[in-house]
Amino acid sequence: MDRVLKIINILLLSIVGMLLLTGVMVLFQGSKLDLGKAADWWAALSAIGTLGTFYVAWIVYRKVPDWLAPKLTDRKFKFADEIIDEFCALQQQALCLYIDMWIFLELDKNDSDTFTTNSKSVVDKSKQHMTNTLMLKEKIKMMSLWDLCPHDMDEFKNLLKYHTEMFDNLHSAHSFKLSKNNPTPDEVSNFQLLLKDSYLKIIKSHSIFKRPYNELFAK
Repeated sequence: MDRVLKIINILLLSIVGMLLLTGVMVLFQGSKLDLGKAADWWAALSAIGTLGTFYVAWIVYRKVPDWLAPKLTDRKFKFADEIIDEFCALQQQALCLYIDMWIFLELDKNDSDTFTTNSKSVVDKSKQHMTNTLMLKEKIKMMSLWDLCPHDMDEFKNLLKYHTEMFDNLHSAHSFKLSKNNPTPDEVSNFQLLLKDSYLKIIKSHSIFKRPYNELFAK
């Protein structure tokens, strides 16, 4: 990020330098400068103003590393906090879905109102959970823009993978419940255990966020 800003400042310096050169050429064009003409006065003032702008831009370019580095560091760790917070929120969503689906699998279809309400709730929550997972996946790709480098990127990728597996298992359990009029206790239990295993993977993987920053991210 610091390198990108330096490139931008160099481009600005180049533009201001070209403007300065243009002003000087206009100021001294021809064999004689007529200070009585408003256009010539304007050219002179423009050249002086451009020179001042060039000087200020040069000072800013030289000072960029001094004042920008702390701000970039603050923003980098703020971005890291945002990622951790979103992962924690995702874990809470997974927990709620795990409980909701466990209850839904045991509902009686004859109670149509309760069954329909719970079915819609589980579907809506699972879709939101998957949407948040995909958004977080894209956000993780942006870590390099802030020079934020995890010690082990696979840990973050595995977390997202386990949340995706959770969504798939929720979908399977929901489809099973809708298609079976009289599921056996063993069939219900099998899906409940499947969801439990998925959630335990998420819990275990989320333990990485208990580490200090210097153990989670490289400097």
